[in-house]
Amino acid sequence: MSIVDAIQKIESNEIQYDTFPWNKQKTRKIQHILLSLGTIIKLYDKYFLICNYHSINYSDNIFLIGDDTKYTITNNKIIIPEIDLAIIQLDEEISNIYDMIEYSHIDKLDINIKDINNKVIFDFIIPFNDMYMSLQCNIIQFTKKRYNNICFPDMPMFIAKLTKESIKKIENNINLLHGASGTPIYKNNKIYGILSGEINDDGTLILTPIFMIKRVLNEIITTGKFNGLCKS
Repeated sequence: MSIVDAIQKIESNEIQYDTFPWNKQKTRKIQHILLSLGTIIKLYDKYFLICNYHSINYSDNIFLIGDDTKYTITNNKIIIPEIDLAIIQLDEEISNIYDMIEYSHIDKLDINIKDINNKVIFDFIIPFNDMYMSLQCNIIQFTKKRYNNICFPDMPMFIAKLTKESIKKIENNINLLHGASGTPIYKNNKIYGILSGEINDDGTLILTPIFMIKRVLNEIITTGKFNGLCKS
């Protein structure tokens, strides 16, 4: 199964409050529909949806959207806001509804950072007119910075940039990438990271590296829960 087949559309209703949520007398929920992408993987006979924290954290209804299906996710989400990551363990029935990519061992997620340079081209897809558009980028830097919030500690991230051909393909309209949060960045059917929420006008992208996702998955599989990232 290819990575592209395992990418699914996510619809969630973002909840905002016109006052503090704990002020029940004056609180009014304001809902916005958010669209994003996630990848379903099978690992050790367990099923996981890999997506962004910022896309689903403030939602009480999360759906997977297929061509003819709308699957309601009721499972608890594990959120790691420091790296803009959310992981949801799905029920086995998901295998009868959606495609996924299967890994026989968690080490199959490993990548060699030394193989990455600013000339290597990576692929990803974005939603476009009820279909998908294929784009490409270069990973230009591996660094530690804050994800989406100045209160978070510095965490590992990839910084990527759209290729000139891809910028031309979207006619310099970076807004087309909104709704693509969570899409995997891959090469030769191997995931190197997922698109985070920060997209700059010049085509600069922030990616959550796959080794950070592996770190979280490994703890979930080993202990049945996730206790948080430790700064070292």
